[in-house]
Amino acid sequence: LEQWRVESKREKDLRKRLEVEMKNREDKLVRMESDMKQLALSNEDLRRQLEVAMAFSKSTSPLTPKPGTPAATLAQAKSPPTVPCTRCESFQSRIHELENMEVHITAEKARLESQYKAYVADVGHLLLCVNLKFVFLLNRLHSMSHRDF
Repeated sequence: LEQWRVESKREKDLRKRLEVEMKNREDKLVRMESDMKQLALSNEDLRRQLEVAMAFSKSTSPLTPKPGTPAATLAQAKSPPTVPCTRCESFQSRIHELENMEVHITAEKARLESQYKAYVADVGHLLLCVNLKFVFLLNRLHSMSHRDF
């Protein structure tokens, strides 16, 4: 009888630990989703900044004369080779970096979701087994206590 009580307590403790573990994994998944949303917003913000910088760099470029005219030849000789917009390149580099991070985070999220679903299924199965064993032990305990009287 005492052994069944000890086993019943152990099963209850196991159930509690499994529920806590499941909650922790759920919280981790929610945090990763939040991080992914934040990266997507940051990526969109950088895209907009890049578009503005590119539009600005185009609008500040001087008017170019028609090709083949003496003015075009003179302008070509005087102008330094085109220098790429370093700010635009910086934005493009950051966007590329964020896109790569988004791909990795999406893959990690998918992996964690899959792992979480498998874990939830396992925990559900374990809880079912624990519940069945607990009911069995309670019934045995109940029947033994009735037999003693």
